Amino acid sequence: PFLPPPASVLNDPVLVSSLASHPHLFDVSSPFHLDKLRVFLRVHPNRPLVDSILNGLTEGFWPGHDGDFSATRERTPHHSDEYYTFLATTTFAEFEKGWLSEPFDSLLPGMHAPPTFVVRLPGRKPRQVVDQSSSGLNNGIDSSLTSVVYDTARDLGAVLR
Repeated sequence: PFLPPPASVLNDPVLVSSLASHPHLFDVSSPFHLDKLRVFLRVHPNRPLVDSILNGLTEGFWPGHDGDFSATRERTPHHSDEYYTFLATTTFAEFEKGWLSEPFDSLLPGMHAPPTFVVRLPGRKPRQVVDQSSSGLNNGIDSSLTSVVYDTARDLGAVLR
């Protein structure tokens, strides 16, 4: 099952206040018809997993972070006017598609923002990159809880035989 947020996060008065005072910024949407999915999965034998997935699709998934953001380094990259315009245009397009919450001026108490950069490769369109690795946000995630074993072509061949 997917882990819920730790009690230290759920009971943090700063975070609770930010969430309660601006619920429109934390909309959780899903492309699935959750009522139909619940009916379809009602007989699934792994209830803890199914319930955690349905809860995540309704309330949002927690990344397994321990809730300690003291190691988080806030960095604001300096962008050229061209890159700033690109980031603003890209962000607005994602907002228009419903992928982002409405814009707001400054981070609420308890919020952290990872650095965002523009990467331009020769002959390609520029790309917006959100750097989760160097900001410290991922430092609170226990890597032993997030390891993934990928199937190989050999595994696929064994299944197909």
